[in-house]
Amino acid sequence: MNPKLKLLLFSIVFVVIANAQTGHGITDYSSFGAQYYLGTSIGNTFNRIRDSRPYSGEIYYQRQTDPGPTWANAKRLPQWGVGLSTTHAGSKYVGTIVCLYPYIKVPLYSIGGLGGNLRFAFGAGWVQKTYDKITNPENLLLSQKISTHSSVQWQNELKLSSRHFINTAVTFYHLSNAKTNLPNLGINIPSVSVGYRYALNGETRKPATTQDTLNKKIFYKVFLSGGVKQMQVPDSSYYFVKLLTGEISKQISYSSILSLGMFITHDASIKTDPLVKNLGSIKTSQVALYGSYEYNFGRVMIPVQFGVFVYNSNSSLMESVGVRYKLSNNWLAQLLLKAHGHKADLMHFGIGYAFR
Repeated sequence: MNPKLKLLLFSIVFVVIANAQTGHGITDYSSFGAQYYLGTSIGNTFNRIRDSRPYSGEIYYQRQTDPGPTWANAKRLPQWGVGLSTTHAGSKYVGTIVCLYPYIKVPLYSIGGLGGNLRFAFGAGWVQKTYDKITNPENLLLSQKISTHSSVQWQNELKLSSRHFINTAVTFYHLSNAKTNLPNLGINIPSVSVGYRYALNGETRKPATTQDTLNKKIFYKVFLSGGVKQMQVPDSSYYFVKLLTGEISKQISYSSILSLGMFITHDASIKTDPLVKNLGSIKTSQVALYGSYEYNFGRVMIPVQFGVFVYNSNSSLMESVGVRYKLSNNWLAQLLLKAHGHKADLMHFGIGYAFR
């Protein structure tokens, strides 16, 4: 199937599922908008092949969350949405990038008609010109047609009327394949933007008062996940990496969970990694201990993890960020990006169970 068609189908499915969960029509409490971004580049390789400033155009659909759940009221009714952007990377060796991503926008403050918020987006991107050792060796940034996209945006929006809004925003945009294929230096674009949003039926809803008991008892989570990565140079071998993860967790508020965790990997690339200085007797495993903070958006959770390797270390620091989705009260799915010293190492997907 054509990659652009896949992105379109993904957006339709997301909007249908999001609206089905609230029980309202697609136009109820919904908005459409457009944004124009002007950015710059980060990284010596990106700057070397850049011939102009990166710029982007974005269209999006968003809607207010259902005011019933306590977490929505605690966060002053966040907005769910899906965005579609086209980016000119500013380099003839990269060309155009088309990204599709669901997002959540969390209100920060409100002063009269002015409101500030943070938007978190995570999705997929299609790259026009990828690395090729014969025809495009200059592009060491991106080597796959489909890569992962993530962005964080701070937006300030001015309400002109119940339906019309204008805004300015500062955004950090990232695109890479999480080392599933090399080379993968990735693209990082900080930008400023201006935009307009139209609310179809106005969007003011009073938060509903709900009775909900917060369970602060300690509980446990176990995850089994896997992903593919490439080591150490382009056209080298691929490795399927498995991870077994355990966490001890405590919910401290409606939107926050703190955890202590440990994971064990089965990763055959460890024995070929020159950064592993003291290779243990088990040459295909790593063990790490970490602390984690999870921010909850109802069924969706954003975990951020920092830790250290205690066996077959190849970095002084381990970081991980991604998304988890609550399938039921106990079952969860997750998609995480694991990094070593701020360099992407592995994108892994899996399923988990919470013992409460």
